[in-house]
Amino acid sequence: MKKKVFSENLNIIRNHLRLNWKLILFFGIFWLIITLGLLSMTLVSHIDGVKVPVIGNITAEIKKANFTSGDNLISISNMLNWGLFSGAGIAFFAIFSLVLINKNFLKEVNNGQISFWLTLPLSKKQVLQAKISYTMLSNLIIFIPSYLIILIFAGISYDAKQWFGYVTLYGIQFILFIFLLIILYFFISTFLTDKTMVANIINSLIIFWILVTWVISLFYDMAPDHFKELKYAQYVSLQSLIVIPLKFSQTDISETIVKNLGSGKTLTLEIYQHSSFNNIAISSCTIGIPIITFGLDWLNIKLFKIKDLNL
Repeated sequence: MKKKVFSENLNIIRNHLRLNWKLILFFGIFWLIITLGLLSMTLVSHIDGVKVPVIGNITAEIKKANFTSGDNLISISNMLNWGLFSGAGIAFFAIFSLVLINKNFLKEVNNGQISFWLTLPLSKKQVLQAKISYTMLSNLIIFIPSYLIILIFAGISYDAKQWFGYVTLYGIQFILFIFLLIILYFFISTFLTDKTMVANIINSLIIFWILVTWVISLFYDMAPDHFKELKYAQYVSLQSLIVIPLKFSQTDISETIVKNLGSGKTLTLEIYQHSSFNNIAISSCTIGIPIITFGLDWLNIKLFKIKDLNL
């Protein structure tokens, strides 16, 4: 019996994947293009002596006779903190998840189609778990190729030995946070199955708030001395559950490296200090997010089991 139930659960997931593969492919290709575009920028700013990406905040300067050129190198951490793993990236996956939830959950509940799944040897709990699993799996299908590209860029970077593990941790935290959002959206949608528009408005406002606090954080990061008050936005932003492991000072230099490139050229690298984070905080959040997710999932299943679906 358990084997049959597991098989029926997989049937729901396979069915949704078969019906929505074009949608998943569209979002997946779009995100892959965004990832490649942003990471390609880490190569554009490079100069003689630094032909690979960098993860940290590094200034490179070439001197030859009376000629000097150079600037801050666009780093992988910049692309992650300001784009791929930031509020913008979270909003992208949140929008994708809401599309799937509306298409494969709310729509089925409202038109009675979900009764078909309940005719199988499955309980309400198992049907809901299958739909949540499908939504999470679809997000993973989009995330993993992009994540692998990020890890490849990080792996060949100038300072890979120092920061590669932090990039890996950053990605894990990000996808765990997306899973938490998915469960939150399912909970809101389950609670308001008879008020789809209200559920969508609330879920959309969550995305809007993520984007607003992301923009505020961008302003603060660009000029912390001029926008000191904006620092407190982190205390009301949902994405603060992700403790960013790759933050670097914009002013304090930890190391200066000078290299002779020959032909009278000298390369000077100024490596800026890594902004230390609280190890307890990052451990608590990495462990705490799954705990919150499982707790909210438990409440969601309890709510769905007692929900009158008017079948």
